[in-house]
Amino acid sequence: MLRTAYQSGLTQELAGYEKEFQQKYTPAPLPANGQLVFFWLNGFGPVKAEWGITFTKIDKGDGVIVFHNEELGLTFPFFWGNGYSENDRNSLANIDVVRVVFPKYVERPRPFTQGVISYDGKNYTLQMAEDINQIAFKTLHDRMLRELSNSLLRVGIKQGLKYAASKQNEWLGLAVSLTNAITEKADTRNWQTLPYSISYARVPLQASENNIELKFSGNHPGTQDLQKLTIPANGKRTRFFVYTTL
Repeated sequence: MLRTAYQSGLTQELAGYEKEFQQKYTPAPLPANGQLVFFWLNGFGPVKAEWGITFTKIDKGDGVIVFHNEELGLTFPFFWGNGYSENDRNSLANIDVVRVVFPKYVERPRPFTQGVISYDGKNYTLQMAEDINQIAFKTLHDRMLRELSNSLLRVGIKQGLKYAASKQNEWLGLAVSLTNAITEKADTRNWQTLPYSISYARVPLQASENNIELKFSGNHPGTQDLQKLTIPANGKRTRFFVYTTL
């Protein structure tokens, strides 16, 4: 972060980062024979699945109803103002329990937890740049909390309409039920080829061919991998290389 701010000419941001991290940034000279910027894409990110939450409706009077889930400690109050029709209000009077479906992420374990580049007698640890797995879970969690109340009320109204339709006509109630089942599915689409995480390291190169060794290890004994690569000389320029472990 400090280096990026310096290279981008963001002097105010650099000063702020130095103060926050209590670290003075000193730019290092570029290697005489160029450098390798090595990116490691590790594993696969999470996939989406469907899950549901059941809420109990509580009438508070004066136009206020509350949906509550005791297990998760979630409570959503609603006030019946002018934004809702008489049919909407009547439909919710027919139900006591509402079930809402949402997408959830299922983690796919990464094959390795640590990577090291060995070259010219030195070790360069691959540093985490992006934890895509964690970002996916956090983003979905924040979005779910924002959208939960609107989804809850929408589903409650639909279930109430189904109950009212069933009382009038059995086949009409069935049609409403089928429509609700089709339209109330969680959106489980997601980008399934994203990596679990992205790590990187910078390695100074020599003028000749550069033979590097990659060492990957996991949390369990025996979870190791050793690979050797040859990186051609690239003058004084920076060479980029992307390596994937699945």
